[in-house]
Amino acid sequence: MLSVCKRSSSRGPDVLVCPTRPAATLPFELVSQNMAFASNGTYPAVAVPEETQRLDDMHHGISEFFGGLSFAKFDNPIAILEIGGAWAIQAAEMFPGARVVAIDRNPIPPRPLPHNLEFHRADITQPFPFEEEVFDVVHIRLVLLHVPHAEDVLRRAMDLVKPGGWLLVEEPDTYDLTDNGGPLPPGMSTLLNGWLKVLTSSGADPGFGNKVEMLVKSSQLFSEVNMKAVDVPISGKTDDARLKKLGKTWQQNPVRMGQDLPKRWAGHGITEEVGRRFVVEVLDPSRNLSTRMYFTWSRRRE
Repeated sequence: MLSVCKRSSSRGPDVLVCPTRPAATLPFELVSQNMAFASNGTYPAVAVPEETQRLDDMHHGISEFFGGLSFAKFDNPIAILEIGGAWAIQAAEMFPGARVVAIDRNPIPPRPLPHNLEFHRADITQPFPFEEEVFDVVHIRLVLLHVPHAEDVLRRAMDLVKPGGWLLVEEPDTYDLTDNGGPLPPGMSTLLNGWLKVLTSSGADPGFGNKVEMLVKSSQLFSEVNMKAVDVPISGKTDDARLKKLGKTWQQNPVRMGQDLPKRWAGHGITEEVGRRFVVEVLDPSRNLSTRMYFTWSRRRE
């Protein structure tokens, strides 16, 4: 059953409350109901409808590639945390008896949400407002490459996972964007280099995806650490039907970059003309563009 969740007048403007039955009572509470949100500025502070649709499409494309929520198999979790993204909605629908908490720097747009999903705006670069070892599943996707000190964020996320629970992290290596395995065309290269400078100057790591497996293993908190590196065919040139569909969905990302980044980062060489050339080259059917995505799923020691 879905209900339209509304902003709470009593609990603060950044909290959405769903007017149906409460989810399972669990041994954790938010320290603050009205948390500040991150301000490093490397992605939009407002989730406009077009961006929301793009993120939804991306989520559905990845879910179809998985054949579900993740490569991990977990049964009947009662506490789930999503750090950013649309994944929490599907998780709440699949596990209606679970309490699903989503945190992000952007406010969630008004939309039908499952009764057992609650949303809070939060600065994930600060300590999480939860006790340790309280979530059966913690999920992060396409977030850590944007934030400063991502290693610290990941370590704090590890601490939230219950013994026997799962940590799911899905992040790219933005440095590993190629055309037929080689250099990018000039328009794409100019914009990407400017964007990488923006990210690194904010303290973010655009290549964080390829470090996740090592960092999770080195924590020694997890008995099982799995990683799958996937070359996503942005140009759709593959015989694998699932990968082709994922690639065409993924193509929306660089197109949106070429359209949006010049509005905010012209001072870093990302001009309107650079953005136009970037989009033309992304959509050029003669190209064979791909990017590498790292999917990790790790089980905490009992």
